[in-house]
Amino acid sequence: MAGAPPSGAPDGAATTLHVRRARAGDGASVAWLVERFTPVLLAQARYRLGSSLAREVDAEDIVQDVWAVALPALPALEPRGDRDAPALAKFLSTTLVHRVNDLLRRAIRRGLREAGTAASPSRLPDSAAGAWTRAVRSEEAGNLARCLEELPAADREVVVLRAFEQLPNHRVAALVGATPNATSLRYNRALAALRERLPGSIVEELARPDPPDAAADPGAPAPENPRNP
Repeated sequence: MAGAPPSGAPDGAATTLHVRRARAGDGASVAWLVERFTPVLLAQARYRLGSSLAREVDAEDIVQDVWAVALPALPALEPRGDRDAPALAKFLSTTLVHRVNDLLRRAIRRGLREAGTAASPSRLPDSAAGAWTRAVRSEEAGNLARCLEELPAADREVVVLRAFEQLPNHRVAALVGATPNATSLRYNRALAALRERLPGSIVEELARPDPPDAAADPGAPAPENPRNP
């Protein structure tokens, strides 16, 4: 069994511990990760689906599909330095974006209603199924969704792209059409508001504020951001 992390261990240390145990096949750690990350994935799925696809596709089904893809791939996950949480978040969020983009392509080819009912969500392994149900119904998932909805739309977008999808600041700035400095300031402001209202949540672990003099890296091209309107 995974057990609890050592007393006083920071959230990042707990996640690293459970990722490594899950990679070795520990079912309790798999369940811990599903409960820990599902609220963030639900928030990202609702953002990515937008208003039109959200009428036809359930965010919960998208996230269940993401876990069905991600869990078998955990043994190949490469940590970032000594931290596993950002690497796992990046892998999960990228898988989710690919799934939503696939649905969007189906919607364009076949019509929105047909695309939304084309496939059932994938079945999760027994070690994750109960954790999935608890996470979807959890107070944390509801609180995170509510706090994100109460942010200004531009702040919410920056939080999703920076903290949940783990994109660097200069790429997010290009996507949202703002300067890197303005984007960093917006991110820090939104992050402070979320941390005040969601102490100890996964947001604390994934989202780190930029230093006041954070420099942008203008060299890399911006990624495609095909969020459905």
